[in-house]
Amino acid sequence: MEVTGAILKQARKDKGFVSLPLFAELAFISHAHLWRVENNKRPVTLNVIEAYERVLGVEIMERRDLLKALSVSAVVPVALSEQVWEGIDRGLSGQISHDEWLSRLRYHAFTGIREGVISKQAEIIADLQVLQRTAHDPRDWGIVARMLVLHGTPVASINDNAACVRWSDLAARAAMRSEDRDVQVWVLGRSANSHAHPSADLRACESLANKAIAVADGKPSVGLLDALVSKANVYALSGNPQAAAETLEKASAVFDRAGTDSAAAEWDMPFWRWAANKGQVLARAGHKEAPGWQDRADKARPAEFARFATHVELHRALVMTKQGDKEAGHTYAMSAMTKLPQERHSVALRRILAEVQAA
Repeated sequence: MEVTGAILKQARKDKGFVSLPLFAELAFISHAHLWRVENNKRPVTLNVIEAYERVLGVEIMERRDLLKALSVSAVVPVALSEQVWEGIDRGLSGQISHDEWLSRLRYHAFTGIREGVISKQAEIIADLQVLQRTAHDPRDWGIVARMLVLHGTPVASINDNAACVRWSDLAARAAMRSEDRDVQVWVLGRSANSHAHPSADLRACESLANKAIAVADGKPSVGLLDALVSKANVYALSGNPQAAAETLEKASAVFDRAGTDSAAAEWDMPFWRWAANKGQVLARAGHKEAPGWQDRADKARPAEFARFATHVELHRALVMTKQGDKEAGHTYAMSAMTKLPQERHSVALRRILAEVQAA
């Protein structure tokens, strides 16, 4: 069956996306273009179909099966489908309180840091579908913004910097509507961190980091720490190791005041996570202290966060390549990635691997 604009339009509405302008923002395609596609005034291209699949939470598949797949039971595991249906029904009935949404956000952040955010995509998508229709309280927009950050990075294509930037911009705009400075700083700082890679948009990274620093206005927080680490990465990747070191010193001062003892959620910064971040910057800057910080990260990291070991292993591979042993670095990096299940190969890991291979 040929996929027509009418089919895509009905699929969108069946999933609860009544607002085409909002759906267009999530799809990173202009509202005007999608309107023309849905009304059969423009052809349905592959990139449009893939955008609908991405936003509605399905894998790339045979086109004739697209509409059938755009049901909640196809997007989430069977065991969760009833919960999703119940959540959507309650949300549209105005029965979910802000406190319940906050608990839901904490659940995503708690499980995400342990299992990887990719594993939470279906549930986060289902929640965002409800929130995008029911968010009225500024506090709800704070939840939307943080869910967009948790959802956006794993979904964005490693090769599509424009899409990554637009997603970060959408999360930042939602954060501004929250009227909560702490939320705004975290969303901006964490979004900057997602662009802190040589294959990403470093200008966007620095811009987001600068905005987070400005909004923070000197108040120590994990969001400010993410922003400073992101700027340090930009300097290291731009060949300015001195500026990178100076910015890391500022970040260290913030960590001393804003670091956390535990890692209960994605927005916590325990020592082992800080050590991994610092080790990455130092590796990129070619600093001799990089291996020491990588060792500290491994020693301090609890066993339940073993998936983060792959990040540190890739940082070690980067040190090897920086020291001139590219073959050993490439082999070490591929070995580390092979040990991790394919479904846990996040955008961040794939970007670091690409960085090692290009070094």
